[in-house]
Amino acid sequence: MDNAPRSILERQQSRNDSSLQGSCPWCLLSGPNLGISEERVARGDLLVHRALCLGRDGDGNTLGIEEKCLLPDCKSKIRDPNPTSLEMHYRRNHQIRLRDFPDVKLLYRRCRRGDDPDFDMNADWGYFLTKKSPIRGFLIDLWQATINGLDFRAKHLPEVLRGYRRDFVRVFIATPVSFHAHASDAIPVIPSMALVLEQTPPDRLKRGLTDAQRNNCLIATFESQMVSYHGPMANGGRGLLWNQKNVRIGNPQIIALAYATDKRRLLKEFKNLVATGHVAIILEMVSQNDGRVVTAQEWKMICECCEEAGIYLVVDEVLTVWRCGAPFAHLLPQYSEYKPSFVVFGKALGACGLAVHWDGVHLNRLGYAKPCYADDAANFIDLWDHKPSRVVNPNDALRSWGYIMLSEEDRWCARALQIGENLRRAVAERHPNVPVGGSGALIYLPSEVAGEMDIVGAAVNGDLIRWLPYLDEGLTEFEHVMELFQDSGAAMRQALARSYQNVTMIRCISCSDYLHEVMYACKKCGGNLCGLCVARGASERHQEERCLSGNRES
Repeated sequence: MDNAPRSILERQQSRNDSSLQGSCPWCLLSGPNLGISEERVARGDLLVHRALCLGRDGDGNTLGIEEKCLLPDCKSKIRDPNPTSLEMHYRRNHQIRLRDFPDVKLLYRRCRRGDDPDFDMNADWGYFLTKKSPIRGFLIDLWQATINGLDFRAKHLPEVLRGYRRDFVRVFIATPVSFHAHASDAIPVIPSMALVLEQTPPDRLKRGLTDAQRNNCLIATFESQMVSYHGPMANGGRGLLWNQKNVRIGNPQIIALAYATDKRRLLKEFKNLVATGHVAIILEMVSQNDGRVVTAQEWKMICECCEEAGIYLVVDEVLTVWRCGAPFAHLLPQYSEYKPSFVVFGKALGACGLAVHWDGVHLNRLGYAKPCYADDAANFIDLWDHKPSRVVNPNDALRSWGYIMLSEEDRWCARALQIGENLRRAVAERHPNVPVGGSGALIYLPSEVAGEMDIVGAAVNGDLIRWLPYLDEGLTEFEHVMELFQDSGAAMRQALARSYQNVTMIRCISCSDYLHEVMYACKKCGGNLCGLCVARGASERHQEERCLSGNRES
């Protein structure tokens, strides 16, 4: 079809042709008009101008060429910048051939590697949302000051906590209260925190915690929960020598999420929880096990039943922070009618802990959310800060604060939606009938399909693989995303695999699990395979260079 979009390779070839024919495709000037003789045009010298050309402005005026070196760390000066001197500069100082680039945009991307789309979508199991350092600006001086721990605590820690909490509340509309080494450590704190909050609340209570709740202090979970609350070692990874059953602590009461379609049944279950001493129930907005997203109707019913039964609602946002199109997934518009009582945060936020919605489900009855009782809420936080020997690790607080500011600067919520849309579209082009789970830039795929997309993801349970892409600029344009899955992106992927920032070297590109030993390294797509995947024949498509094709048969 004449109107069908052409591939990147086809566009690059057409640009090469137009340059060799004697005119730049961007400024539309011929070689002689640019001072390049026809003989030099025949030798390909116009290709250098093409790689640097800035095109024309809205009025049709030519903008010339990019005269500065695009490498951010380049310290070499370019005297009399022109295509010839710039070509020599890039070749001698950076080993870059300008003639290989069809436009200045792709040259820019080559020089700013951090903007490349990355096929590492494990990101250390979701720990990183960006390749950028969060420690910038005034945070650098504070970070350096942490070298002297006692001095930092005396001079800077109160200021850091105030600034961090202020920006946290502004972005997440929740107040961070307690901080922990691992997100799972925050869960057992909830009953204790609830007891303290209910001791002397601003509003007199008509109904407080029951004797069974005070004595037993239990916490239930919905079936979607990965039982992380039962110890930080709880994990469902295929390559581990242990499993959830023999590592988790205790046997939690599990409620089927299917009950959230029947209010009478769910309310009965919640009342039974209260009677047996359960203080709270934990919910994941996106199930870590299978990518199932809580519907707006389910959310409404769960919140209403928590209020009526008298049980606190805890939301686990460890993996969903920013990825689903809102700072926390429960802040998306479809869930706006209610807020949870507590929020568990961690991983990508840079710090782990527990935040409170003063106007959250079952907590709003205590009165802390009322403006006239703001001092009571502040006093509670101050009280809690005096409970541990150290409120928060200073480095964690600074890193998390930096991520909060960076999320606004780079508009992570909007990017997450765009990146998620691009990746889902890429999957649909290869596998149109495959169901894709998750929300935004948190994507779940069947393991067999994900293994043939040549992306390093995060294994879930052997059946599914999660994609946890960076929220950097590289994945916001669909044509750049598609390079990850095409032969045209092979060179870029190989360069990324060699990059110190890329952690794909320790993950298997087929099963997305830990790579204890590299049994096959693919020279085309840049991925490595583990022994189990080589044994089952997953390396054949790489050995035959059929990777980056999207399916086994190509």
